[in-house]
Amino acid sequence: MKKYELLLQGNKTIIITQEQKAEIEKAIKINSGDVVSIGDNFIKLNSVKGIFPVKEEVRDNKEEWIRSNNEWNGMCLMMSKRTPEEKTCVEIDNRILNGLRLEKVEIPETEMAVMYSQILDFFQKNPIYPRCPMRIWWPFVKDKIKSKNPFVSKWWVYVTRNDGAIEEWLKYNS
Repeated sequence: MKKYELLLQGNKTIIITQEQKAEIEKAIKINSGDVVSIGDNFIKLNSVKGIFPVKEEVRDNKEEWIRSNNEWNGMCLMMSKRTPEEKTCVEIDNRILNGLRLEKVEIPETEMAVMYSQILDFFQKNPIYPRCPMRIWWPFVKDKIKSKNPFVSKWWVYVTRNDGAIEEWLKYNS
């Protein structure tokens, strides 16, 4: 059975079960001023700072983390060996256009041509990079984004996280 650590104000912690975690999360969604009982403890929901897997639970996933890390490394290595033209097309298709499709917007062909040129130039100057950092092409995209949909907004958060992960990969592989 999975165990979680309920972190409260004052850095107090209580170990809870998965069922208790679900109960607390449900209560928080309904009204953050309520009180819930966990065993002999009564907890004000507004005092909850977070719920985290117990550290032993995290260690149990070591093989999964290693497998995932090896997949990421292999994907980055494969991408870094592509030509600048191939990397530019993948960048535009996989990261930029997918995000814009979620936003339901298009970039005019003239702007796309300039953005393509900027990304291609980046890859020609930085051949080891598997992806183009968002900062190179974001100026072309940011004014087009109007959506307040949290799902759509998460796309750009994932792209930013991906950039950070690639920077880490480059530290160990360049």
